[in-house]
Amino acid sequence: MNYAVILAGGVGSRFWPFSRELEPKQFMKIIGQDSLLQSTIKRLAGVVDAWRTHIITNKIYFYEVRAQISKFCIPDKNIILEPQGKNTAPAVGLSAKLISRFDPDAALLVLPSDHYIKNVGNFKKTLKKAIVCANRDFLVTLGIKPSAPSIGYGYIKVAEQKNGYWEVGKFLEKPDLNKAKQYFRNKRFYWNSGMFIWKASVLLDEIKRFLPGLSVNLPLINSTDDITEVWPRIEPISVDYGVMEHSKRIALTASNFY
Repeated sequence: MNYAVILAGGVGSRFWPFSRELEPKQFMKIIGQDSLLQSTIKRLAGVVDAWRTHIITNKIYFYEVRAQISKFCIPDKNIILEPQGKNTAPAVGLSAKLISRFDPDAALLVLPSDHYIKNVGNFKKTLKKAIVCANRDFLVTLGIKPSAPSIGYGYIKVAEQKNGYWEVGKFLEKPDLNKAKQYFRNKRFYWNSGMFIWKASVLLDEIKRFLPGLSVNLPLINSTDDITEVWPRIEPISVDYGVMEHSKRIALTASNFY
């Protein structure tokens, strides 16, 4: 089955002064009548059922998250609480571990909670294509074709096009303007959207391979109390840097939405 894991723990420092620790941007109504988190959940209609949608956030935001998701009938038990932010690899690893306890074959759609996306129909089509690829045991990233030489995104250089996906050649950090212009002219470069689709089991295998410290600690977590005890021992690291830049099981699904 398909599950959504929405990352909603950020403190919003880059959107200061509108967004700050006590009211980060994912909870704000920046565009339209819904918050960015609520819009993220709405976009998944028809792809993931509400009861299979999970939110991972900082424990200080529990009541805010619960209030925001109440109209979607997402159960409280689907709110996964981090005692403190440890970047994305521990967050997605924890989510994969907890969800795989009751569904070993779970496919996870990992989405930030602070995106604004147009062309929602195309977005859903892209997700469905990526799910097919993920079920072939790839770690799938959604690549966005650049519309400008932006310095605000990391980039992904693709290698060979296969049946329905691109092999990933290299992940690249946010560039300076000259490099961004080079990437923009080259048709093999995509923006790194930060959206991923993978089977929980495949992600956990790759964490075991490339992040052994995290892999040792995740099996110790089976409850909220366990998270509180184990979390201080976990080192912060992004899933891009810790797993995606090293794994040989990466595929890119080219996206056709704004």
